[in-house]
Amino acid sequence: MNSRTLPFLLLLLLGLGGVYLLTRGERDSPAPAGPLAVEPFLVALDGVEPTRIEVKNFVDEQKRYAFDLGSIPWRMTVPNEDEAAPAHLRSFLRQIDGMERRLFAAADKITDKMLKESGLDAPRGKYILGTDDREIEVWIGDEGYALMDAAGGQPLQTLFVRMDGALYLVPKGFDQLMETNPEELRNKILFVSGPNDIRSLRVVRLDDEGEKAEVRIQKRKNGRYYLELPYQTPINRQVFANWLGGLLSVRIQEFLPVEKSDAAALGPKLQYKPWLTIEMENSSFKEHVEIIRGPDGRVFAKKKGRPSLMLVDDRTFRVLATTPPQTLISTALWAWSPIEAWKIQVEVSSLASETKRGQILVLENQRPQAGFKMISPRVVASDARRNNELFAALETCKILGLAEGAEALEAQRLLAQPDVEVKLTPIPGNRRSTFSVKIAKGSAGRFFGTTTESDLVFRLDCPGFDKLGKAWWRYVQPVAFRYPPGRPILHIRLSRPDKKPVLARFDAKGWLLDGKPSEDMDEVFDTLRKLVAREILGEVKLGEAARRLASAQTLGTLEFYQGPPEKEEGPVATLRLSEEEAGVLAVNGNDGLLYRLRAPDARDLKKILEW
Repeated sequence: MNSRTLPFLLLLLLGLGGVYLLTRGERDSPAPAGPLAVEPFLVALDGVEPTRIEVKNFVDEQKRYAFDLGSIPWRMTVPNEDEAAPAHLRSFLRQIDGMERRLFAAADKITDKMLKESGLDAPRGKYILGTDDREIEVWIGDEGYALMDAAGGQPLQTLFVRMDGALYLVPKGFDQLMETNPEELRNKILFVSGPNDIRSLRVVRLDDEGEKAEVRIQKRKNGRYYLELPYQTPINRQVFANWLGGLLSVRIQEFLPVEKSDAAALGPKLQYKPWLTIEMENSSFKEHVEIIRGPDGRVFAKKKGRPSLMLVDDRTFRVLATTPPQTLISTALWAWSPIEAWKIQVEVSSLASETKRGQILVLENQRPQAGFKMISPRVVASDARRNNELFAALETCKILGLAEGAEALEAQRLLAQPDVEVKLTPIPGNRRSTFSVKIAKGSAGRFFGTTTESDLVFRLDCPGFDKLGKAWWRYVQPVAFRYPPGRPILHIRLSRPDKKPVLARFDAKGWLLDGKPSEDMDEVFDTLRKLVAREILGEVKLGEAARRLASAQTLGTLEFYQGPPEKEEGPVATLRLSEEEAGVLAVNGNDGLLYRLRAPDARDLKKILEW
């Protein structure tokens, strides 16, 4: 080093020192002495969310607010007596509910230097958070250190606050409510009810002639919405959702104080009768809004409990004012799906020629097993495919609209004695009520119906109507032979025309056929168990089935007993066999139906008749 380079080195050191002194103030803040104790922020309020919030910004005097939790979720009391913007309050509450505070210095350890370097010697503002029996003050300072978590994730940006005398670090962003502009904290949504919490909606409309029309929708105990006025009927869910969605999205464009001077400036608007009056009730409070049309085409809202006249967009209210009440009627005929019923009862008056007048078919759900069985007019297994056809025919019946004028008179006359009445009985313990539908076929192929949930007469679309009048035996499983389970069959008696009866009995030696051992009985029972008919022709005593049986040739009768021959108590099952040109017929004595057998089964049975 020589004398010429020394001055340059001195200048370099002085420059670096100056840079250090200039930047020290930016970097210098109280450094944590070690790991910080962490605890929930709301422990300061005994773990309870505040019901009162006061915000004071010491830098911007206009940003001073106060909020109370009242009947409406949050109400602003300073600077305006009005509804508070729910989104901002919910965001703040969610923030502090999950927020942690880190103890930087206990109250007795705080120095003036700490207060100065944390910005708490002259706080930017403060929050006052209160509950019914406790209140805390949170003073807001400057930004704190970026803290790393133990897992080495993203650094946590922090903010210095002082509460209960101690110095804490909390996540950055806690001061956002204090920095929010006043107009953002005033609720600009006209209705604050949630879409899933609405209990009732009432709309009173005033037409151009001054006549009032009222629409009232109510949520009942079963959780469904019903139109109560001008009709009593289930609601069209989609139309109601559109109504509700439109109302809950209406935003306020401008607030106009309701004072005499302002009213005079607005002209005669405030003296007009409301164009619409809307009452919306939820589980906690009711909202009452009047919609007023001004002569200049603008639309204003007056809401009970809000101090201002509010300028709003009129599109939603035009829809409410012009939608006919008929569009609110549900197009669903069924309150719930027939396949969810415990019992389905179908009473047919005079619909099909194959059906006896007044036939009642009752199917019972076999829960927890799948499917339905028939319990009336016989207790017998029903055919799943036929059941599904019935369910499809029922569920495809839809409401087209109201029957009105001459059409309504025709419908009422026909429905006094409907062609079909369907009754759905809910599963025991379910809160649903028994539900029934009456259906009648009118002139020109029109269908009409009524339900237990409505006082209206509807025009229906019933594409599967012809399937509703099927005779009860159409739903029976085509099993041509059945006998009660439990006790075994101990003897069988075979009777044939002009031949001596044959007796098969079971004893300790096995099966005996007319006293002689028989090894073929297992095959006989196997044939009978598989006796699935080609088709069911009807009840043996009625109609075409009776005529065919009368003209057929009798082949024989098999009677089955569950006791020994010497103690006959009557057969538990019978199978009568006849033959016609189209094949072998069988009468199952347990259900009184006539079956036509498949050709292979007919051959096997004819062999049995050769005993």
